[in-house]
Parts: sequence; C-alpha cells; structure tokens
Amino acid sequence: SLETKQSGLAVSHLSSLIDLRPERAEYYQQRAQIYRELKQYELEIDDLKETQRRGTDTRHSLARAYYHLATRQRDAGRYDRAKEHYGKSIDLYDQLVSDHPTR
Repeated sequence: SLETKQSGLAVSHLSSLIDLRPERAEYYQQRAQIYRELKQYELEIDDLKETQRRGTDTRHSLARAYYHLATRQRDAGRYDRAKEHYGKSIDLYDQLVSDHPTR
C-alpha cells in the first residue's frame, strides 16, 4: 500500500539521520512511532530503548510496546514469551505509578 511505502521511506530517512547524528534521541523516537504503526513492536522497543539511553523518559511508550508484543506472542501461541513481555509492561507501568502517586 502507499501508506506502507511512505512509512518505509520515512524509516529509511530516519535511519540515515541516525547514522549521521546518533546522539539525537528524537530520531529514534520518531522511527519508533513509525514501527508502532507498522506493528513492528520489537523494532519499536529497540528504538525506544535507544531513546531512553539518550535521556528521554520513554517508559510509558515502552510499556505499551511490550504489551502489544506480548499480545502478538500470545496470539501466536508463544505463551512463555507473552508472559515475559506482559511482565515487562507491568513493571514499567508500576514504575510510572510509583514515580507519580495520586493523593
């Protein structure tokens, strides 16, 4: 589809930008968003981790990506992997809640 081709082109351009300026967290974050739209959750997680390493808090996005990946693993019958990824998602959400308690 045209949308998939455009997303592929955007990934290619962002990858080139990352090659030139690997310290720029926003490039990884933008590429992660495209990977999410393409349902390529493992690649999204990789880029979100790179964004996190560069100082941007991406725990909410990572938690969501692990949840989607876990659901995909569950649907494929890979229950041990699904359980692992659901656990990572829950751990990240727990961190967020403990960092921002409600009154």
